[in-house]
Amino acid sequence: MAANNQSGPAYLADFGGGPTPATTTACQLPRLPQVPDDQLYDISKDGIDKYLNPQALNSHSEFLTATYLRVAHPALDSDSQGRLESWIHCHNGLRTARDNEWLAEEEVYHLTNRLLTWIQDQQDARLGPHPSGQWWVVPESYILHIYDATKRLAGQTRQGAAAAPALLINALPIAPVLGDATLVGPIAAQQHNARFAAAKFTIHFVFCNGDHWSLIIYQRSTGDSWYFDSLQDSCSDERSQLARETLEDWLQRSGSPAPAASSYYFPKVRKQLDGWSCSLHSIANIMAFVRFEVLGWTKMEPWKRCGPGGMLDELLVCLHRLMGLKYESQQKKPQATASKNPPNTALPAPAPAPQAPPAPARPAPAPAPLAPAPAPAPAPPPPAPPAPATKAQPSQADPGLRRSPRRPPAVVLSSKQSGSRPKQTMPLASTACGRGTRRLPVQLSNRPPPSPQ
Repeated sequence: MAANNQSGPAYLADFGGGPTPATTTACQLPRLPQVPDDQLYDISKDGIDKYLNPQALNSHSEFLTATYLRVAHPALDSDSQGRLESWIHCHNGLRTARDNEWLAEEEVYHLTNRLLTWIQDQQDARLGPHPSGQWWVVPESYILHIYDATKRLAGQTRQGAAAAPALLINALPIAPVLGDATLVGPIAAQQHNARFAAAKFTIHFVFCNGDHWSLIIYQRSTGDSWYFDSLQDSCSDERSQLARETLEDWLQRSGSPAPAASSYYFPKVRKQLDGWSCSLHSIANIMAFVRFEVLGWTKMEPWKRCGPGGMLDELLVCLHRLMGLKYESQQKKPQATASKNPPNTALPAPAPAPQAPPAPARPAPAPAPLAPAPAPAPAPPPPAPPAPATKAQPSQADPGLRRSPRRPPAVVLSSKQSGSRPKQTMPLASTACGRGTRRLPVQLSNRPPPSPQ
């Protein structure tokens, strides 16, 4: 297995050969043909800007159906229960992104799958539409988990240098084998095995340190893989190698080992400029590879001149539009107030109220002094500064309205298995990317700790 930071056009063979046609690279982001822009629901006026509790899915079915049935895709939403699950996670994912928080595992999976399904319907998408089976977004049940040196070093201060790596690796959740019927159910297990066997490329989400999303794309014909990570730091190379090793372990346990002569690549992509947008950068880089056949969203024709802020803005507009929702572009939002009153320029004080004319003198036996004119009305006080925004708190009527922005001392590990399964907790260290808590699979690794670098 060889590591590279550059990749030639060899991977394009599974797209139909290179170079990529100009019509493929010049495509635009998808739009819903059945919902024109003037019929998009305004999230601020239609009661949509709220978080829904996925554990109370049936109680939200009427709202979800009324809001999202019109944007159903035949390849994704033919099953009545499955589409409700997809819609609620897409709904919550968009709500999470508007809060500038990184997405939960179900949210990042369903938003990615829906975006790719719509954009691959375009005529010049060489890997074909969703039913073709040539690409597969691996579901959230099989997320790959890794810890880099930043997490292990955090553990060394508490447990000692020798014990920390073993402690963390032994507590590291691992993805279940492909088609684990006890976890995903027999029907889904059969579908997952069939999709993996047919796909030319599979997309795997990687969860780093319990608080950062990256991804790895695997080419089944060659065993090559590409790792994309928007958090570029001193541990980036280590994370890329750990992601490949974790993928190889999963492939081996799933009965489909990667060829020994395969290579892995770590293309340098645009760095995120904040601590929350890793999930959206991952979605953009997936779309860049599958639809535009390039390594990184900055090489997409529509986004070549975009910075990270512009990309995030256009991606969020697109994702909202695919759900039939109107999201106002932050880059194109009119700044009428700013144009009339430049920053740091005080508004002119309002003119004082005009004085009332003196009252006419009334005839009286004795002359009386005229009433003094009323004093000018005082200028209204300057407007008070707006109160700092506060997160909505969950109500007893709907306990799932919002997730707490604070990180508790431990994160709950849960599974996607139907029915009840014991829950465990895992301590968390300080985060480098991301906020909030996220659910993790319950299965734990017995792999030995990595050798010191």
